Amino acid sequence: MSSNSKSTKRPTYRQDKDPTLSPFIRKSDSGLVGGRAVEGQSKKRKVSSDDVRVTARASSQTLRNEGLHEGIPTNKRNEFGGNKLYAHIQSGLRTSPSTTVFRRKDGELGGHTQTFVKRTGQGSTHTKGQGPAHDELRDELHLAKKRKLSEPGTSASLLSRQLRITASGPEILKSDYLTDALPNSRSAKGPLESPSAKKKPNRINFAKETHRRREYAKERYFAFTQQEVPSSEISRFPPPSPPRAPLNEDGTGGGRLSAPFPLLQIPLFPSDARQAHATAWLTEPLRSLKDK
Repeated sequence: MSSNSKSTKRPTYRQDKDPTLSPFIRKSDSGLVGGRAVEGQSKKRKVSSDDVRVTARASSQTLRNEGLHEGIPTNKRNEFGGNKLYAHIQSGLRTSPSTTVFRRKDGELGGHTQTFVKRTGQGSTHTKGQGPAHDELRDELHLAKKRKLSEPGTSASLLSRQLRITASGPEILKSDYLTDALPNSRSAKGPLESPSAKKKPNRINFAKETHRRREYAKERYFAFTQQEVPSSEISRFPPPSPPRAPLNEDGTGGGRLSAPFPLLQIPLFPSDARQAHATAWLTEPLRSLKDK
């Protein structure tokens, strides 16, 4: 570490000070998203899905209200056996549906509930593939338990799977299935045009924004693994893809880069629920309540 790095005071990150999360934290949650669930899970008590999930909220960044996607799916909430680590990661590993586009096994893409919305009224469209994507996250939880990694290693492995099942900007630009989908994100001003359209500003803008957020989350992932995860563990779970270039205004770019990500200095995290705060910081670029 350079002398400049040593002299720089590291800020402390907390969920309840993060404007992308704090509106979702209830008074009874003790400063953590789903805090009631965390308390119950840590004491081996049964908790309800409502304890884990959050109430959808309005945002200047979205057309409709949206909640949060859990990197450890809600239905795994009572399988932690009193393990605070998994309860803490379920609290923190959260993304906005409006930024979450899943890869499908058939090479196509699909949205999370609230990624793409109906023209009028409530409801979502273009969600094919979200079930299998959540199954992959459930599978990763089982793998994490078997690997017996350190707490930071467990957080990194679960985030890596989340990033690996979501799409890059170039993939969004090529998806036929997403044609005519209306993004909940205000990065697009209307439905996505066909990939073959000569002019496709909505598709390009949505792809650019989603791509940018995903790359920023990957940058945080690599900084976290280098500074927090024991070196002996890094090869024990697959990383997300290497850095990609930004998308250009005309939709070109987005290719893989040979240079690694610059090494960010990660913040400090409160010790009483360290991985709840760490995973929330790692996924903060993937939440839309505050513009990035």
